[in-house]
Amino acid sequence: MPAHFKNLRVLREFAINIIGLSKKAHLFNFHLEKGFFEKYGSEAVSDGRFDIEVILDKKRRSLR
Repeated sequence: MPAHFKNLRVLREFAINIIGLSKKAHLFNFHLEKGFFEKYGSEAVSDGRFDIEVILDKKRRSLR
């Protein structure tokens, strides 16, 4: 299996199912720590803590 498919499978914990969302703004929060960087890190970033806030605004024909 190609490496990029393996990475997609592991990133499912950060996936947002947009099909089931109603047409309005939705807030998603993700917290990343050392474990994230151990799995997905690179030579440039190997450790850290991040709180990520994603606002997804679902419209009839688009996403923002």
